Parts: sequence; C-alpha cells; structure tokens
Amino acid sequence: LLNFLIYIPIAFYLVNHPEKILKFKGCYLIAYVLFSLHDIYLRIYNQIPSIYGRVSIVCGALSIFCYIYSPQNNQKNLLVEKIAKYSLGLFALHKYWQYLFVLLLQKYKIAMMIGIFGIPLNIIFLVESIFVIFFTTLSIYLLKSTPFKQLVT
Repeated sequence: LLNFLIYIPIAFYLVNHPEKILKFKGCYLIAYVLFSLHDIYLRIYNQIPSIYGRVSIVCGALSIFCYIYSPQNNQKNLLVEKIAKYSLGLFALHKYWQYLFVLLLQKYKIAMMIGIFGIPLNIIFLVESIFVIFFTTLSIYLLKSTPFKQLVT
C-alpha cells in the first residue's frame, strides 16, 4: 500500500487545483519516457524496481490523466467513465494475462531486441502490453454478462 500513498496528494491537488497539475502534462510525458528508460536500464543489470512504486508509473498515470481529462469540457468522457466503472476488473485481471504471457515468453525464449541510444530494448514487452490490454478488456466484456460481473465492476 505504500506505493500508492503518492496518489493521495496528487488526487487532492487534482480536485482543488487542477490547473496547477494539468499545465505540466508535457513534462509528465517526458518524465515518463525518461524514467521508463531508466527502469529498462536498471532491468538490464538485474536491478528490478518495485512494480507500482516507480517514478515512471506515477508520471505515466499523471500523463494519461492529463491528456484525457479536460476541465473545459464538462461533458462526460466515455473512456474515463468506462475505466472508472471497470477499474476493479482491470486491476484484478491484468496481472493474470501478464503472467500468462511472461510464462510463454520465458518458455519459448521470445525476444525482439532493438537498440535506442545504445540501450538494448526488448520490444516484446510492448507487444505483450497490447495483448494484455486486449485480453483483459475481452475478459471484462465477457464477465460483465455473467453472475461474476460484481467482481469486475
């Protein structure tokens, strides 16, 4: 739970002073990219950072929120509404799909290496992310029409 404490002051400022947070959305995106590269660099040397306690995750979450949320547009945003409604399912299910793909990648030793600025990157994780998002969304879609819908909404 300690990894999520940083979101309390962020949420406070988003509610009370959204303009102070939203005006730096480009900075959050740049910070996300740079800290993600740092995470990748650490992973190359077997230094595995915390799953959710990384600066890149906080900057990525802020970035996504700032680009989706618009204080001028008071109409409901369908994407934000769906993410909020199914956040329990997203949080609960995405790890199962991620573990499945990680096991498959380890078993079959699949890698797609490229180099950016001299840093070797395994882009299979980008492909994995697309599959995880797709199958998590599909699972929620299928589960919401069953008695298990209370577990995903």
